[in-house]
Amino acid sequence: MLIVCPSCASEYTIDPAHVRPEGRTVRCAGCRTTFRVEPAAEADLSPDDWSRLLDEAGVPPAAGALSVDASAAREAPPPAPKPKGTRRLPSAAGLAARLASPLRRVPASLVLALALAAIVTGLLAQRMAVVRLVPATARLYAAIGLPVNLRGLELRAVASQVTGTGSELVLTVEGEIANPSARAVDVPQLLIALLAGDGQALYTWTSEPPRKSLEGGETTRFRARLAAPPLEGRDVLVRFAPAIGGAVAAR
Repeated sequence: MLIVCPSCASEYTIDPAHVRPEGRTVRCAGCRTTFRVEPAAEADLSPDDWSRLLDEAGVPPAAGALSVDASAAREAPPPAPKPKGTRRLPSAAGLAARLASPLRRVPASLVLALALAAIVTGLLAQRMAVVRLVPATARLYAAIGLPVNLRGLELRAVASQVTGTGSELVLTVEGEIANPSARAVDVPQLLIALLAGDGQALYTWTSEPPRKSLEGGETTRFRARLAAPPLEGRDVLVRFAPAIGGAVAAR
């Protein structure tokens, strides 16, 4: 007698005598589902007749052994129905593809703009490090109103005047050197240039600072003199020497 598990569709061949006369409950050896088997109308067929019918129907051989649970013959409940509405969980590759799908819809121009904004932000935030690596970039930062002062010193309140007459003219340049940082900073020499009306340097010289070092927050005044300055001089430029990278200049 051929029976089929209603849960997993496993097929088994059993002796019809096991289900006579009123049928009985059996358990699938594959999925452990318990179900009711009624005696077949063709139960009086001989085993040879059963084999011939199965061969003609093309029924494959039994997929496994069947265990009969006699204690559950009349007490076992019917097989529980499969839950409806179950969904197969997506694979890891499918889930990654779903997550990446919205990113593919982002315009390339927006991605490029965000990347450029991130680069510019980094260059502005780390301009001290950039100028140390590429001193020529100090002029670019100064051009956009973000001067970079690598020395940590500032020149303030710079003023100049010419006194005397004739061959006794003297140019005096004065100002302040300030350390706005919280650490001690060495003070370099001052480089002073007398400029013509077109900005060309007529004469340059160096002057020793009044102090070799300034503590954080300290300020000191400097004074430099030039005897017999060129009469074409119209302006004075003061900066720290040598003028590399973040040199600070004041007029």
